[in-house]
Amino acid sequence: MNDTLLHHIILNSAKEYQEFLAEPTIKRMKNISDQDEATPLHRALERKDKLLVEALLDMDGVQKNIPNKNGKTAIHLLATRG
Repeated sequence: MNDTLLHHIILNSAKEYQEFLAEPTIKRMKNISDQDEATPLHRALERKDKLLVEALLDMDGVQKNIPNKNGKTAIHLLATRG
């Protein structure tokens, strides 16, 4: 399991995220789990980074049902956001 740049990136606009996520190397990181089995989508949801969450959800192939070490999927985190 790898911690990637995509687990930590914070940009300022939807356009910046779209351009960033269009890079082939970055696209390959979209479903990689880190040491806590969290994907970049999990991490974006945890930080409440709405722009990155929306950009990842718009990407083809982003898996929303990968569980983290606590058994929570991104879909679960989305459903329980308050």
